[in-house]
Amino acid sequence: MEIVFGFLLFLLLTCLMAFAVWGTLYITLLIIGLALGTIKGILKDRRLSEAFNEGIDDETSDLIALLMSFAVVGISISIGSWTPVEIGMCLGAAIFYLQVWVQTGGTFSFPFRRKKVVSNKDATYALTDLGKPIGEMSQEERRVAAEKVVQTMLGQVKKQEKD
Repeated sequence: MEIVFGFLLFLLLTCLMAFAVWGTLYITLLIIGLALGTIKGILKDRRLSEAFNEGIDDETSDLIALLMSFAVVGISISIGSWTPVEIGMCLGAAIFYLQVWVQTGGTFSFPFRRKKVVSNKDATYALTDLGKPIGEMSQEERRVAAEKVVQTMLGQVKKQEKD
């Protein structure tokens, strides 16, 4: 029984420390982003209210998060012992960086699973004006709108067959 209780206590303390580190890092990133964005806006000769709304770009945010995560992992490694506190610090830093990385557009891409980049050079789009949103249409107006869309699609197909 003591083994199970000890493991659960270890897990609880590790998770609590990871959450504390994640929260601290995230709030710190928000404050740093706000400060850097404001400074960037002021340097662009904007008013303070406009500079305050200026944000930092995704690459900068990702770099700052990576540096902050490395700093926390470095601190936990320099402590020397591996208690739930140090493990939680490393876990919280890793979760924090992965969250920021995904929020800034990071994706997992394996070389054999990469998607082809779609080019919009030759794409032709035909817009059909339905008059008003579909949700506001009656049943009869929806039928008429569907017929308009079908006619547009048929026109596109006939145009493609000619070319």
